[in-house]
Amino acid sequence: MDFKFLFNEQRQVFHIGYNASTETLDGSYYDLLASEARTASLIAIAKGDVSQNHWLHLGRPITKVDGKLIMLSWSGTMFEYLMPDLLIKNYEGTFLSESCYAAVSAQISYAQQNHIPWGISESGYLAFDPNMNYQYRAFGVPDLGINPRNTRGSGRCSLCFTARAIPATARGDG
Repeated sequence: MDFKFLFNEQRQVFHIGYNASTETLDGSYYDLLASEARTASLIAIAKGDVSQNHWLHLGRPITKVDGKLIMLSWSGTMFEYLMPDLLIKNYEGTFLSESCYAAVSAQISYAQQNHIPWGISESGYLAFDPNMNYQYRAFGVPDLGINPRNTRGSGRCSLCFTARAIPATARGDG
C-alpha cells in the first residue's frame, strides 16, 4: 500500500482514512504516538513513503494516573496501547513502553474501582444503525483518553486485549 495519499504535508501526519463514496480524505488524523497510528507510521517510514521526521509529529500528551506518568491515547483503550506491540518490538525502559505498562495497571485499577472486568477496548455493542447493523466504538478508561466522548459510559471488555495484557501484569505493575 502506498501511504502517501493519506499523508497531510502541512500537519506531517496521516488522515485516518479515505471515503471512496465521496472521494475525500477524512477530516481527522492519526496523530498520537500512544495508539495504533505508530504501526502505520513506522511502515510508511520504512517504505520511504514519508520522511523519518514524521515520527516527531506524532503527539505525546502526558498525564499522571496512580502516580505514574502515561502518554495519553485517543480513547484509553487496551487496543491503542497494546496492538502495535503485536507487530513492533517493545523496547523495555522507554517512556512508550512504560506508558503501555502503566496503562494496563490503570485499566486494572479502574476496573476494580468500578467492579467491571479489565481489558476495556473497542467493541461492538448492543445498539443498531438504521440498517440493523451492530454498532462499534471505542470504550476506554477516562484517565487514559484524550477524547472524553470515547471514554464515557460503561466499559466493554475485549477478551483478546485482556489476554494480550497478561504479560504486562507479570511485571508487577498490574
